[in-house]
Amino acid sequence: MPPNNPPRAVRQESHPASTSASASASLDDLSIASAPVGGRRGPPITVTSLTSVKSHGTSTGSALGRVPSYNKELLIEIVSCRNLIPCSKSGFSDPYVKIRLGKIDKHKTSCIEKTLNPCFLPKHKNTYILRSMPSDVYAKKGIELVVKNHGNNAFSFSNDDIGVAKVSADQLYGATGQEMEFELHPPTFSKLFRPGDKAGFITIRVREATLGDKDEIKDRSNVIKKVRSKIKSPRAVESKTGVSGLDFVDMDEKILLVEIVSCRQLLGSDKDGSSDPYVKVKLGPNYIHRTEIMHKTLNPKFTLKQRNTFVIDCSISELFGFHGIGIKVKDWDRGVGGNDNLGTVQIPPEDLYLCQTKEYHLTSPPGKLEDAGFITLKTQEITEQERDNLKKGLLSMVKKPPISLPPMLGAQKKKREGPTDTTLLVEVVSCKNLRPGIGIDMSVDPFVMVFDGEHEVHRTDSVANNQNPIYTVGNGGVFLLDISKEQFEKQEKGLSFKIRDWDPLGGEELGQVTVPPKDILENKGERMLLKLLPPDRSKLNPGALFGSAAGALGSVGGAMVGGVGQVGGSAVGLVGKGVKGLGNTGVGKFAKTATKPMSSAVQKKGGAVFNGVKAGGGALVSGVRAGAGAINQFNPLVSKRAEDDYGYITIRCREATSYDKKFMKFAKERRGDFLGCRQNNEFIFHTKGGISSLLPPRLSIKERSGPDAGVEKFLVRPEPDPKRSAITKYLSEKEIEDEALKPSREWLYLGSGITGRLYVEILGCDGLPNMDTIGKTDSFALVVFEDAFGKTDVIDDCLSPKWMPWSRRAFMFSMEHPSSDLRVGIFDFDKMGHNDLIGRVTVPISHLRPDTEYVMSYHLYEDAVTPERLPQGTVTLRVRVEYGSPKQVVMANLKPPVEQFINFQNPRHLAMAQLVVEGKTDMVSYGIGTLTMHIAELTSYKSVTYYITDAIISLLLWRGQVPLFGKFKIPLHSMIAFYAAITFVERPTLWFSYFWFGNAWLLLAIQNWRNNAPNAWNRTTPFARILMMMALDKAAGPEIIPADFQKAEAVEYEEYMAERVRKAEEAALKRYEENNKLWAEHQKETAELDQVGETDISTKKSSLADYASPFKSILYPIQQLLYTICYYLRIVRNIYLWDEQYYAAFLTAASIVIGLVFYVLPWSFILRWTGRLVAWLVFGPHMKLVDVFYYSKLKEATEEEEAKKLTEYYKNLKESAEKNAQVARIRTEEAVKQKSVKEILFGEFVERVPVIKCERFIDLPLYNSYSKKYVPPAEEPNVTHLGGQGLIGTMIPEIRSIKDQKDAKAKKDAEEEAKAKKAAKVKRV
Repeated sequence: MPPNNPPRAVRQESHPASTSASASASLDDLSIASAPVGGRRGPPITVTSLTSVKSHGTSTGSALGRVPSYNKELLIEIVSCRNLIPCSKSGFSDPYVKIRLGKIDKHKTSCIEKTLNPCFLPKHKNTYILRSMPSDVYAKKGIELVVKNHGNNAFSFSNDDIGVAKVSADQLYGATGQEMEFELHPPTFSKLFRPGDKAGFITIRVREATLGDKDEIKDRSNVIKKVRSKIKSPRAVESKTGVSGLDFVDMDEKILLVEIVSCRQLLGSDKDGSSDPYVKVKLGPNYIHRTEIMHKTLNPKFTLKQRNTFVIDCSISELFGFHGIGIKVKDWDRGVGGNDNLGTVQIPPEDLYLCQTKEYHLTSPPGKLEDAGFITLKTQEITEQERDNLKKGLLSMVKKPPISLPPMLGAQKKKREGPTDTTLLVEVVSCKNLRPGIGIDMSVDPFVMVFDGEHEVHRTDSVANNQNPIYTVGNGGVFLLDISKEQFEKQEKGLSFKIRDWDPLGGEELGQVTVPPKDILENKGERMLLKLLPPDRSKLNPGALFGSAAGALGSVGGAMVGGVGQVGGSAVGLVGKGVKGLGNTGVGKFAKTATKPMSSAVQKKGGAVFNGVKAGGGALVSGVRAGAGAINQFNPLVSKRAEDDYGYITIRCREATSYDKKFMKFAKERRGDFLGCRQNNEFIFHTKGGISSLLPPRLSIKERSGPDAGVEKFLVRPEPDPKRSAITKYLSEKEIEDEALKPSREWLYLGSGITGRLYVEILGCDGLPNMDTIGKTDSFALVVFEDAFGKTDVIDDCLSPKWMPWSRRAFMFSMEHPSSDLRVGIFDFDKMGHNDLIGRVTVPISHLRPDTEYVMSYHLYEDAVTPERLPQGTVTLRVRVEYGSPKQVVMANLKPPVEQFINFQNPRHLAMAQLVVEGKTDMVSYGIGTLTMHIAELTSYKSVTYYITDAIISLLLWRGQVPLFGKFKIPLHSMIAFYAAITFVERPTLWFSYFWFGNAWLLLAIQNWRNNAPNAWNRTTPFARILMMMALDKAAGPEIIPADFQKAEAVEYEEYMAERVRKAEEAALKRYEENNKLWAEHQKETAELDQVGETDISTKKSSLADYASPFKSILYPIQQLLYTICYYLRIVRNIYLWDEQYYAAFLTAASIVIGLVFYVLPWSFILRWTGRLVAWLVFGPHMKLVDVFYYSKLKEATEEEEAKKLTEYYKNLKESAEKNAQVARIRTEEAVKQKSVKEILFGEFVERVPVIKCERFIDLPLYNSYSKKYVPPAEEPNVTHLGGQGLIGTMIPEIRSIKDQKDAKAKKDAEEEAKAKKAAKVKRV
């Protein structure tokens, strides 16, 4: 059990006398107001805090006087607990309290279900009269308050100890009726507690019992027995908590008005991911109320219009007999199917009678693993007249304050007293090179405590087993501090940072540092690297003397700490011997008195071991921690460090902004949507409108009359045009295609870039496979671009879906990098289970021109790496790009691309994004198939030889290569090759220049080949046009490509090249087979010669191991190496084939510049005179004079000088390495911190989106694609701004899209204000 501890805080009302009284005042000077039983508070108590009276568990005497000679009976009232540890998977506990004297349980309260902050009332049996003799109480060193968890459900552990608080006899008999709060100490052996967890606090009130108290408790007991005998329902006799006794005997009858306020984060039950929720209320076996239906929402807010109020007008016994009311949230379904259950919760009667507003966690329906969400209820008491008016519909909502509950006591962190005018944002960035621990493994679990003066204002979480911890928002590395600048500047100390090692027995302090107030206030968010100072040894436990003794015992000290937690192990015996030896040598009186309880501890097991150590050797255990220096002298890792090297801590601070305060509040509560950043992350499947009838509509009809008689028309999905509902409900196939090509009305604005904008519209799909057993495919598209994603509506039962202009299909992305690719995936929506990928496509956008509207169709494939890819239908997109500055677009590629990541709140959504970005085939995980595909990809590069062969033949035979006038081609490349050959023969020194010229020539020749190919969609932006964009900041005009442009020529050319490759491969394969056949015959003849003289005729053994694949440890590194080679080969291929056209242009320009520089330089002159200078200066006869007058006179360096030089060299090397490591560490810290912030804002599941093209196959548009000049629509579309996931800034990074909007608005307001001032000035003139 834990040692005695004084109460952490004492509740005092705000009264002048409470601050002026002296801590040393006698009992006669204290004005005490008794508090009656039942928790009703008396007038303010004008006494000083009892925390000034400390007790150390002595066996005789009292801090307030001697032991009372008469039998003083005490009334102990359990008031409340707070911040208890959750003991169930639901995140709550079912706590109750035991009062224990010695080893006997004297009293037990009732259990309060599902709470971490219980408030005990008389109905919970929270009072007990201690009638034991004071001498007996002092002999047993006070009482213990044991808080336990009642394991009354399948999700909770059975009656686990939550925490124990020790109340000394001094504190009991010196109490005056005030509330005292004690810290709960966690049990030694518990699976509930993790490093950094705290058990919580308990508040009690103790005073001398009066005769009225005894009578009141006796009367209450009689009432309970009387009510028990009258209640026939067994459910009413035995409460839900399983604790005998009725909980409602102290309550008055009430008429309750219950208001269903709202629900949030409900399950999506419909195909579109949303629900149509309503709430049903059940009392006993009957439903007593039902709300109206809220359509298409997962976060409904109910009002009087939705019938959200109802009255509970029944007896207390009936309400408690039914265990309160049952709440069921259901989803209304159209058609013949039943309504789905979204979640249930049972509201206990105690919560109803407290008349409060409270949020409850819904229990998921059977078979559902997802979180069911929350529901908020508000309860208030009404009169009979108000109830009658409510029945007549005349009641206006009467708002009464709820019953006041006892507030929580003694905050863990004491706030600054007095007025505050500034809020600081303080961040503990990281610690570096902390000292190792004193345990066997020498690990540390450091956490940081922050003090403002003597008051602790913040504490981070511990980072397990790390001497270089990084603290983020998620583990408490950032906090807000309210201060008064004037008072803060006058302080001697600013903020103190103390680093401690977490340990169940109280970890040691690893270092500390104090930052002056001036440095805190002047810091504007810059990093402050501070050297840690030694811990303050003056405040250590006196038991630190035992630390040196434990260090002298060597490993005994470490074994002792481990032995405390064991059950009667040999280590405990070592500890006992150590204590006995210390007592014999006269270390101190306390050590001698510890020998007896220690020896008793050795004889017992379990808790008795720990009790013995606590009572007699507790100071020894703390002494080992406090005397860490004595033990560390036996630690070789610690002995190598300098004595004053305690590591470093990095902090930064600045004045908090309104954004910082909002974010910190959101990070603490994790509720709602922070500034709308999660709207696009909800993945709600929008299917607008609905089917009004119970039966589904017909998918197609035939007109019987009119101009369209006999024409088959199809149902428009997801809904008809809201402006033309009757006309557009059914349309013909031609009409649907025409409607789909019209401009979109609704756009989603996504992304965080500033380089340009990408406009994407998903027009439709054709020829999709049927993915459903019943019905047809339910299609929707998922679009991913950089740090944002968008999703279309779902179109049911259609293999050729078309998204209409009024549906969700249009996305506007802010572009960060011009070389980024657009990725589109088509999925089949499944209500149950995962959504199936139909196909995906990667659309390069770097070739697209501004002011051009591209309508492109692509084949859908399951991935971009499998050679035998089969099309899964087609998708049609309408794409357009806009750039603010063409020069900025080109120059943006000079910066290294920043890795883009997208966060999701649900692993199912992450799986969908992974399919869109990476495809179905996993090329990273180990597999024989994956290894084979890597090898096949590498062998596929031999097809390049066929193109090289064609190029060499064309070059040598002076065939036409570059068109000059129409179809006439001149052999320009042959001319260049001839000139280079004849000049190189005459001037061989030009080889380096010609190497770079050749590289540029190769790139330009490949681009010329691509741009002269028949397929217009395989062309790239010419090199001259890219130079014009960079030099003149001028973009090219619109690109006009008709549908089926040069289709016949392109198909013929592709078939010709494919046939050439096929024939060459067949010839190579035939030669390979013939060589293998000859080799096999040769091996057969050799084997026959080897078998001559063989006499072993036994049956040969065979094993599966002869045919098994090699071990993964051998093949997996090879697979990873092949993957890396394939990855970089793809990048090189994409650059030289101008798929990455901007990088290819930069490489071409750089090659030309380098070649020109080396071509102009007189290499013959430079090389000839360089050789002459080296020969004359190094090998000349003058070197004899150098030897005589200089080299021979040099003294040979001594060993000390050599060592000094070597030390200086390694010192400089170490400094350089530390600088590089510091830069890398800062990058790592910022990445970890940004990841933590993004997890809070957007979700914890992350997918990486590549910027550089790294796929094996590049998809080209089909021949029916076309482009035309963009014409703005007549009607301005509606744009919804959702932004992206990009962050900017440090400490608490801001969402970039939101910040850009604010900056743009501020800039616009400033311009308008300047214009207004200028106009006013002109008017005055």
